[in-house]
Amino acid sequence: MVKKIKQLRAVSNQIEHPISNDTLNNTPGKDFEITSIPEPHEIEVLNRPGPLIRRLHQIAVSVFLSQGKEFELTPVQYGSIQLVDMYPGIHQAGLGKMLGLDRQTISNVVQRLSDKGLLIKKEKDARSSALYASGSAKALIQVMRERLAEVDSIILEPLSTNEASTFMRLLHKLVDTNNELSRAPTSGPNGVVESRSTVPVKKRASKK
Repeated sequence: MVKKIKQLRAVSNQIEHPISNDTLNNTPGKDFEITSIPEPHEIEVLNRPGPLIRRLHQIAVSVFLSQGKEFELTPVQYGSIQLVDMYPGIHQAGLGKMLGLDRQTISNVVQRLSDKGLLIKKEKDARSSALYASGSAKALIQVMRERLAEVDSIILEPLSTNEASTFMRLLHKLVDTNNELSRAPTSGPNGVVESRSTVPVKKRASKK
């Protein structure tokens, strides 16, 4: 820590407004008066791609939870049962790769869904289990399918139909191109990296 502080001091001496020793030592400095408060869109650190994507993710999760609150299900949990229903018998590791989750996280997700009676685990061998969606999971998927359309509509509501289509196309491009930069890159059920097809955007009245 001391070494890092010294490095910061060295850098601060080279910039126009050096950092005070009080700030670097985390001790109270002189009182100062805030002359103006910037708007959120004027704060650089909040307007980079990372923070904006994180904020949009928070909004998307909140909208999803509001649509399925009685089921106490997270987006990742719903995605899990839907994929297991699409690929019956998939093993846990394969499911984790499709969702971009590390081993410990997907293990926790599968265990919670199993405890809820939504996933059925059948041992393949001593090291892996085949996963299947239960009858309750299949029913839940049908109920949530219509609600997910509403989730998408709410999230994309500020955009025109053309803007929403362009946004989805660029979103897929960013995710696909940067997939390998992730700590847990996604792949298909057999470990093959697959490009995502564009999700159709529900048509809404055009906005001027």
